Amino acid sequence: MVNINLKTKNTQKVTHEANSNSNTSLIVLFLMTMLVIGVMCGFYFWKKTLVKKISSIDNQISLETEKLSGEKTKKIMDLQNRLAVAKEVVDKDHVLLAVFGEIEKAIIPEVYFNSIDYNDNEISARIVAGDFTFLAKQIASFKKVEFFKEVTIGNVSVNDDGKVETDLTLTID
Repeated sequence: MVNINLKTKNTQKVTHEANSNSNTSLIVLFLMTMLVIGVMCGFYFWKKTLVKKISSIDNQISLETEKLSGEKTKKIMDLQNRLAVAKEVVDKDHVLLAVFGEIEKAIIPEVYFNSIDYNDNEISARIVAGDFTFLAKQIASFKKVEFFKEVTIGNVSVNDDGKVETDLTLTID
């Protein structure tokens, strides 16, 4: 029997290259698997930090909501209502400040206001004087002020304390 060798040197080289290619393929496959696992771990930890941040923000929102509900909210709304009314009075009737300034200049010490009302350039007041002399001096004082266009008196009476009360209407320009 004859021994025939069918293998050549080239086939051994090709087999060695095939083994080498499969080794590099395994290494590349392992590296890609590790990369995918690393990316997944990164996303997992990123998700955990986002969940922590969101829960922290939710806690802050609930704390602020608690602060704004209850008694504090009522006080804030009451203050805002008062500010709105005050702003309306100051914006609408800025003349009122000038009116009070002129009244302050013209008032004499023996007379005081029991009530005062301001409507459309007309001031209605209830004044109380020590006696008729002080009432006359007060009326004269108001008439001397050029700011008041007209001074009208009505319903003069003596109260229980012996002081003179009267209704007074001051008209301004």
